[in-house]
Amino acid sequence: MLTICTACGPRGLPDIVAVQGRVTFAGGECPHPGYVFFVPEPNQAGGAAAPRAGSGRFEREGNFTVTTLRPDDGLLPGAYAVRVVCELPAEDDDSRGRSFVPSGFSAPGLTVPPGAAGPLTHDVDVPLAAPARLREKGAK
Repeated sequence: MLTICTACGPRGLPDIVAVQGRVTFAGGECPHPGYVFFVPEPNQAGGAAAPRAGSGRFEREGNFTVTTLRPDDGLLPGAYAVRVVCELPAEDDDSRGRSFVPSGFSAPGLTVPPGAAGPLTHDVDVPLAAPARLREKGAK
């Protein structure tokens, strides 16, 4: 049996769909640069997760484009949990920084349909909170 992938990208993966967006904090500017992570998760119908994670870096204005295989290429089709990381740098090598993202905040997920025409836009608004100290490295 011969299988042909008519909409495949590198190494037989489905075509990557461009994804961009903006992170805001309470509708305004980000307090510090950060990252948005797109983590594969099983879709609601019980199907397979997307085969690779993606991420994007944002500056204070919050704009980002997602990278999976090559800079700014986007995401593979599938369902993703979305995580925002925005924190002050650590004061020394034995500690972690302070996070501007409230503990327990859950960003809306994203589903990238196969064959979608990009770019898709995924904006995330994070509630504003005072920066919380992160756990010390190695602490449980």
